[in-house]
Amino acid sequence: EEKKEESKDSQKVIAADKSGNLKVTEAGYQVTESKYANGVIVVQNDNKKRAYENAEIKVTAYDTDDKVLSTSSAYIVSIQPGEKQAYYYTIDTNDETISRIEYKVKAKETVSPDNKRAKSSDFEFIGTNERIDEEYGDSSITGTLKNNSKQDVEFLELTVVFKKDGNVVGGYTTYADDLEAGDETSFEINAYDAPEHDAYELYAVNHDYK
Repeated sequence: EEKKEESKDSQKVIAADKSGNLKVTEAGYQVTESKYANGVIVVQNDNKKRAYENAEIKVTAYDTDDKVLSTSSAYIVSIQPGEKQAYYYTIDTNDETISRIEYKVKAKETVSPDNKRAKSSDFEFIGTNERIDEEYGDSSITGTLKNNSKQDVEFLELTVVFKKDGNVVGGYTTYADDLEAGDETSFEINAYDAPEHDAYELYAVNHDYK
């Protein structure tokens, strides 16, 4: 049976914008049997007084000759002071070996914080449960998501971050729509060919442009 190729050094990579405040605090990926690199990035805004809008996390994979193999990007609509968010990405390896993955944070000017905006910490995951298909290695995570903010949210990205021995080893994502303030909705994240892990974390990111 073909084994999944896991990153050995991506967890050590930390990237930040020029100010050093918008930063990648954790990152990791796995290469699946279908030869796609599925990864996640955890981003944090350490600026206590300013928010970021329309920022980009550029992901670049390099081959064994240290040449660019493929790229991907994660786009941040808004991240408030102190907020932590997670983003999923996928890269086609074209059947080649990834030697390393580089992360770069591209952020323009900061903006005044929006105190009414629903942040990641305003969303609560309740009664979560993971079911693993032992034959295929697929992971299904289910539960209930509650909007504890005072804002109705039209579009949410839900991301699972898989960890092993405290390090990020991959993840997956799904979406939720039209979650009013105080309401709950059920969710399911299906991670096909999931990496071997001993823990997972869940993030909800508000993608509304308002």
